[in-house]
Amino acid sequence: MRKRANDKMAEDDRGMVIALARGLSILQCFSPDRPELGPTDLAAMLGLPQPTVWRLCQTLQKLGFLVPGPTHDKLCVGEAVLRLGHAAAANSSLVEYAYPLMREIAVKYGVSVSLSSRFGPDMLIVQRVAETSILQLNLHVGSAYEVMNSAAGWAYLSGLSSSDRRQVMEEIRNERPENFAAYRANVREALAQFEAEGYVVGLGKMHPLINAVGVPVISANRQRVMAINCGGVSLTCTPELIKEELGPAMRKLADKLSARLGASADVQYNRR
Repeated sequence: MRKRANDKMAEDDRGMVIALARGLSILQCFSPDRPELGPTDLAAMLGLPQPTVWRLCQTLQKLGFLVPGPTHDKLCVGEAVLRLGHAAAANSSLVEYAYPLMREIAVKYGVSVSLSSRFGPDMLIVQRVAETSILQLNLHVGSAYEVMNSAAGWAYLSGLSSSDRRQVMEEIRNERPENFAAYRANVREALAQFEAEGYVVGLGKMHPLINAVGVPVISANRQRVMAINCGGVSLTCTPELIKEELGPAMRKLADKLSARLGASADVQYNRR
């Protein structure tokens, strides 16, 4: 997956600083599921020579973006990355504006609500309100859904122009070809549903006990697209509730957020 991305990077380097791009790719390899990685791990994930990765890691350590991990020869993300995350959150007025509106829906319907933006083949959660439920998913700000296999991703794709959608899906196909064909049918279904209802629905598709609904958030100039989605246990978040109340409520929320998206110095999350 990562190796293909770096092959593409090497082929098409116009306007890119390859060393910088590779350094940022190293940071992207770390996640809550992979908090510790060594140069050998990173070299295998990125398809790069180990000496190259070692030098990049040394540079990132000197700048505070990587720090030695508790395990020998392993590294962890450092405080410099945390500072960037705080700066990004502080500069996004939309994230702050969205929270009380998201919480209102979460409390009223007993669902979890997330605001997401595309980051490569994933939708990155930038704001989230999670109501107490009999089923708790381990999702939080910074977690990610797959674009091709989530209500958030389908909503995002629904908000793009046809040409932009084709480009995004081609990028995802190149980076994650494994399940692309299987997921594409769900995308087509979601696009048709958006045309008919103004929102997308996933009934037990992301998790067998969870139903979800998503709506794109589109700036007035259509230069930015994000997604707002909510999910709840299927016993209470029923198809009837989605159609009669939750879907329309999410559309109204998306309209309010769309009016604010791009109106100020919001952070551009959705491009690498």
